[in-house]
Amino acid sequence: MSDKKFTGKWLGQYTLGEGYGQRLKGRSSAFVLWMEVAGDGRVTGKCLDEDVSMPMEAVIEGTIMGGNIEFVKTYRHYWQIDGDGNMSEKKDRESHEVVYSGNFRNEVFSGEWKIITPFVGQDGGIRERVAGGYWIMHREV
Repeated sequence: MSDKKFTGKWLGQYTLGEGYGQRLKGRSSAFVLWMEVAGDGRVTGKCLDEDVSMPMEAVIEGTIMGGNIEFVKTYRHYWQIDGDGNMSEKKDRESHEVVYSGNFRNEVFSGEWKIITPFVGQDGGIRERVAGGYWIMHREV
């Protein structure tokens, strides 16, 4: 069967991992993802993170082959989370990319996500801060 069968509306959640510290690690937020899968396995769509304080809309682009999925979620603007878990939008900054990867098993997609943020270190060199966690989603029934 073609991977086009994955086209449709999916309900899921992402969970914050180690890079968010003890206070936020394990915190989850729900999302709704509308996915269109082309015959060549190309995935496009949109995602709405349903954080209670402020919903965040993003576009998705990626691929799916044999149940293995990878897509990049890009918001309109940059979002950041503070140590208390509060989200804030930075409209003057370009959005970061959130890379999702996973596979389809037992009627659900699940896997890991990560955000890689480059920054300039004290020595002037370019460094990367990596934060991430895990995710799961199932088809809306």
